[in-house]
Parts: sequence; structure tokens; C-alpha cells
Amino acid sequence: MYPLRNYALYRTLFYPLRKTRNEENLAVCYPRYLAMQYCQNKRKHIYHGDPNLKPFTETDENIWVGPPHPVSNIRLKFFPNSAEQSKEEEDFYTQSRKTQEWNHQYWEAHNKDFQESRKLFIEQVSKEKNISKDEVADSEEMAHFYEKFLKKNHSKHIRYNWDWYKKNFILLYLAAKANFFKFIRIFKK
Repeated sequence: MYPLRNYALYRTLFYPLRKTRNEENLAVCYPRYLAMQYCQNKRKHIYHGDPNLKPFTETDENIWVGPPHPVSNIRLKFFPNSAEQSKEEEDFYTQSRKTQEWNHQYWEAHNKDFQESRKLFIEQVSKEKNISKDEVADSEEMAHFYEKFLKKNHSKHIRYNWDWYKKNFILLYLAAKANFFKFIRIFKK
């Protein structure tokens, strides 16, 4: 059996209030359907670098996660900017933004390079075999391409991993510091 609150949430999300299938009633009956439709409609309008895009209010303390970026495939986070944040929280969010931007730039450049290299490889194979570009190279040739691409970028990946570890340890330290001061602030009240 489910606890009552979980069962009520489950019924709200998955069972209809009425058994009708038009768009209007689906949004009323299925909150998940409404959220999914909202995300699908808004996704094409979201630009991840838009500073005016605020899915939250100024007093909201939640971190919002956006849809995947079309090139980097990273789900960018929107951090709160409330005036009630302590200096430690501001430092943490500032460093988080910098780390996210660095990560996003790396994967955007890497994925562009990968797509271009893949396109050139497919064109080269199609010229050699006299097949159209729409026909895909067989899996052995693509495996050879992936291996070659990974070997070519191995040192770049190693450097990225070490930088990523360093940045995450810095974030871990700043998060612990911010939570410690938040804990102290709660008990001072």
C-alpha cells in the first residue's frame, strides 16, 4: 500500500478526473500533460543565454533547470538572485554560474567539432565507395572514426576532466561553507 499522501499524488498525476480526451480536459485532468505541453511550446522560444529569461520570481530560492541546449546537450541551471542571500551563497552561485558556463562552452565546442568531423568522414567514405551521403557508413567504419576522434582529443579530455574535478571541489567547499553559515544563521534567530 502507498502512504496516503503519495497515493493522492499518484492519483492526481496519473488518473483522470473525467474520462474525456480533448485538449482542454487533458490539461485539467492530467497536470503532467499540461506541464509537458507547456515545456514543448516554450522550448523553441528559450535561449539559454538570455538574461531576461526568468522562470522564477526574485524571492524564489530554488534552482531551476532548463531544457537541454541544442548543441551542448547540457541542461543549464537558472540560479536565484535574491537580496536575502548571504555573501557565502552569492560566492557559491557566482562560482556555479562560471563553472556552468565553462562546461557549456567546452561541450558546445566539442560537439560542433565532433559533428563537423563526422560529416567530413561520411563525405570522404561516400566518395571512396561512390555511395550517396544519405547512405550511412557501416558500423566498422564508424567505429574506426570514433576511435580516431577519441585518440585525437584524448589529451583535451584529460585536461577537461582534471579542470572539472578542481572546479567541483571548489564548488563543494563553497557549498559546505554556505550551508554552514546558513545553519548558524538559523540558530541565531
